[in-house]
Amino acid sequence: MVFLKQNPNITPAKLRELATKEKNSRTYERFLAIALLLEGKRTKDVAVLLGRSYNTILNWVDLYNDDDIDGLIYKSPPGNSALLSDEQFEIVKIAVQKSPKDSNIDSNQWTYKELIQFIEEKFSITIKERTAQKYFNKMGFVRKRPKQQYARASEEKKKNL
Repeated sequence: MVFLKQNPNITPAKLRELATKEKNSRTYERFLAIALLLEGKRTKDVAVLLGRSYNTILNWVDLYNDDDIDGLIYKSPPGNSALLSDEQFEIVKIAVQKSPKDSNIDSNQWTYKELIQFIEEKFSITIKERTAQKYFNKMGFVRKRPKQQYARASEEKKKNL
């Protein structure tokens, strides 16, 4: 038997109305589950009806009992924090628009390795190559690949490629 906190301001009809207005499908599902439980449905039946596990429904009941409707509203996870602050990223962006030699890096052009080296020397932050690729993309740079040429092709065919 599941214990649901009784609140005279929250009725199953009100929860169903809030659920239909809700844009987030996870919040909609939670509102609907609590509405069904308030109407007298069994927890196992609600779990089967919504295609969720019994424990998930119990977790939603706990959220509802702790914070009423506000506890049921889905909050997305925060994700990873950025390695570089906005100010640091702007410094990197300005440096990349100049020659690497201006930043004391012995290279003629910026590559992932040079960007990793620059960030490590400037900010003492170690990043991976994939992160460097993402930073270049965020700055608006694209990877430039050499045009393919065939050594044995005639001059006419080389022009058409």
